[in-house]
Amino acid sequence: LDRPIAMALVARDHAEPGTRLAIDLRGTLVDAEVVKMPFVKK
Repeated sequence: LDRPIAMALVARDHAEPGTRLAIDLRGTLVDAEVVKMPFVKK
C-alpha cells in the first residue's frame, strides 16, 4: 500500500467516511481519515 494503515474505535459522531482525525501515534499526533472497509480493492 506504500502508506501506514490502522484500525481504531471512534465515537459514532466521528465515524463517517471522510472525517479527518488527529490520532496519537506513540506520543506524536498524526493526521488520519476515516474510510469505508475494505480499504483495499480486490
